[in-house]
Amino acid sequence: MWVSVVLTLFLAFNHCIAVDRDTAAVPTSGLVNIRKPWTSKRVVTWHTIQFPSKPSPPLREHEGEAATEDEEENTLEDILFCGPECKGYVNDTVTDTKAVNEFAYEVFTDEGTDKVVEIDLDSDFLRYLNRWRDGERRLKLREKETKSDSRRRREVIVGDDTRFTITDREWLNQTPFTTNVKISSGCSGVLISEIHVLTAASCVHNGRKMINKIRDFEVGIRQKRQLSRDEEMGKNWKEAFRWIPVKKIFVPKEWSSKPPKGKKGKAELPVDKNYALIQLKREADRDFLNVSVGSVANVGEGKRIHFSSFDEIARPTLNYRFCKVMEETMEILYQQCDGTPQSIGAGIYVRRWNKLTRNWERNVVGIFTGHQIFYLEDGSTRERNLAVKVTPLKFAQICFWMTGDYGECRG
Repeated sequence: MWVSVVLTLFLAFNHCIAVDRDTAAVPTSGLVNIRKPWTSKRVVTWHTIQFPSKPSPPLREHEGEAATEDEEENTLEDILFCGPECKGYVNDTVTDTKAVNEFAYEVFTDEGTDKVVEIDLDSDFLRYLNRWRDGERRLKLREKETKSDSRRRREVIVGDDTRFTITDREWLNQTPFTTNVKISSGCSGVLISEIHVLTAASCVHNGRKMINKIRDFEVGIRQKRQLSRDEEMGKNWKEAFRWIPVKKIFVPKEWSSKPPKGKKGKAELPVDKNYALIQLKREADRDFLNVSVGSVANVGEGKRIHFSSFDEIARPTLNYRFCKVMEETMEILYQQCDGTPQSIGAGIYVRRWNKLTRNWERNVVGIFTGHQIFYLEDGSTRERNLAVKVTPLKFAQICFWMTGDYGECRG
């Protein structure tokens, strides 16, 4: 039995890395290339379907509110909340008001500014969102119908440990492992451009305020060179990374919700808004992963997902793991991947066949947010291993944070 288990893990690991050896030679013919404002390099856009958007969507900006002393007392564990988004594929419609609220965000800069931004979304984009949600509900219904009613789902929070420690220098310097970063707050993240890192909002913001000042945040890129023994064992672990300062951090406005003024109590932090984007002051000089929309088709129940992260506080050890999705809703993935608090913020990816390039690609479809206990609408609690799924709205929002136009990226 153990022989078969080890063989399965070995084959899965090699399957994960083998197709990356030729990625540098992948042709880009047939894909749309754009020149990003932050670099002179040409990069391939994420997708082949463009979101409808206005050329210059109207913006409404105002200064963010500082947290009071009472608000700062709350901790993340006290206030995580999950509403209808945790109940499967709810048959609802995204209204204009709801979309504007969910798209709104707070941006913090290294100059000490804090702005809340709201955007008027194109009506065609709203229709696209609702068509996508309808399609997902139909896919989910079809998926349920094809499964045996007699099969009883086993309740598992964390499954078998499928972690591999990546020690070989050649593998560490290959995609997808070069895309992993360590955030100075103790979390992980994934490069999605030369200067952008996708991570969990809880890694940078506690729901009331930023964990640190922007100028105190740094993102660590693991050195390509052979590490010394002191670096590997943790004595001089910081020297194992090249640290890049942070210029901006974007967080969904709903993540920084506060209770009514003058009232103490818990703010309800939605688990499906636990994602953030970090903009670096200079390029990471590493490969990055593309972002894709998570769907029943690619992250449905039973589908395999992967992620890597620096799991230890004071060591540059990178661990890769894979597992299956146990259950998913429109916004959330319940999965069995084992991790640590330092794994939070890692990019969850799937393998996808690109018909244009005729190559396998890895696309980030979620953000690992770890083992969490959260409240439901009826006041009960639930304990799960969570990941935030990238939906079309989140995809467009992340694209807007990067480019200033949610129709710029392809999704």
